[in-house]
Amino acid sequence: MPRGIQTGAAAARQRRRAFSMRGVVAVLVALAVGACSGLPTSSPVQSGRSVDEQVLPEVRIVVPPPAAGASPEQIVRGFLRAGAAFQESTDSGQPVANAYLAPGSVGRWRPTSSVTVFDRSRTVAVEALTGDKVRASVAVVATVDDTGHYREVAPGTVAQVDLGLVRVSGEWRVELPADGFGLWLNTDDFGRVFDPHRVHYPTVGGRHLVPDVRWFAGGPRLGTALARAQLGPVPDYLAGAVETGFPADVTLAVDAVSVDAGIATVVLTPPASAMDLAHRRAIWAQLVATLLRVPGVQGVVVEVQGAGRLVVPEVTGPLRSATDVGYGADPLPLPRTALLRLGERLTSVEIVRLDDLDGLGTSPTATATVAVPSAGAGDGPARRVRGPTSRRFPRHTASSRSPPMEPTSSPSLRAGQKPLGGTTGSARACRC
Repeated sequence: MPRGIQTGAAAARQRRRAFSMRGVVAVLVALAVGACSGLPTSSPVQSGRSVDEQVLPEVRIVVPPPAAGASPEQIVRGFLRAGAAFQESTDSGQPVANAYLAPGSVGRWRPTSSVTVFDRSRTVAVEALTGDKVRASVAVVATVDDTGHYREVAPGTVAQVDLGLVRVSGEWRVELPADGFGLWLNTDDFGRVFDPHRVHYPTVGGRHLVPDVRWFAGGPRLGTALARAQLGPVPDYLAGAVETGFPADVTLAVDAVSVDAGIATVVLTPPASAMDLAHRRAIWAQLVATLLRVPGVQGVVVEVQGAGRLVVPEVTGPLRSATDVGYGADPLPLPRTALLRLGERLTSVEIVRLDDLDGLGTSPTATATVAVPSAGAGDGPARRVRGPTSRRFPRHTASSRSPPMEPTSSPSLRAGQKPLGGTTGSARACRC
């Protein structure tokens, strides 16, 4: 039979296959159309989260309790690792790290009293000492003190601690040093647990709030930690440039900042009522600027123990912005030029060239003095930065060694302004 000519049976089979394929396609099209007809063609507009809304972290660090029969080294390593979950409670309502401790050491463990940060690629070394003692050590990249200040350390710095070991119900448990112990966290865990927050101080004699970046753990105690930090003294590196509305004898009357329906309430000790109006305004402004960044906080109330709301004429309810008491927290504009002195020579340079000071001098040991004018012309004295010309001014960058730091504004005292205390101070340069 010539090629291409089909028999009757073959032609019938081909027609059945074609009909079958058309049926399958029709069914699929019907299903697709039916699915599309179930999708809504309209819906009401719903508001999403605002751009600057703070969202509570959903990542949890889960650490197992000590295993039965664990060796002394396993118990020590388990305790140090469990520190990262210090805000997570077990069924007993206690952090899992407590289960690694001897009963007498539970009160000595103060997680946020000091934080040692080590690189995630490093391993904690555990060395057995004489008696029931071990020594743990690790190369450190940074530390955080109880006020939240993050400080990098010199390369090669090693932290070590001697820990005791005792048997409790037949199992090894850790005995902490008499002066207490904080946290050892690798850089990954530190980034999960701690975040940068801003504590605010008004410029000397001014109404601008300068932020000081601190690192605190998130969670239900964040507001209390920030309020406690805000009541502390002005950091040394900002002394002379900023001040605070809080006198040294004012503390938290209740060591907890409560948050109800989005309103954070801070209760201060009675000496706060004795402050003049300028200091009381500063207290309100500092607390509202700092606490409004806490997730869920939409307003702040400042009270004095036994006296009710801290009296300021402008405040009749929860404060929702520092501008309501005359303070601003927006960054000040930065100057574009500075005066560079090399020996007897005075040169005007662009601020962006300050990183290249080593290329402007001829002597590797020459000292450069840079006078940076205040924000805006005619705003008072200049700020001076002095250093060897062979050294570059460092910039904060994100790296595996340390978290990125937020730049702070450059405060300055305007001509003729007076500080809250009534005397004129001098501005001091700060490297943030």
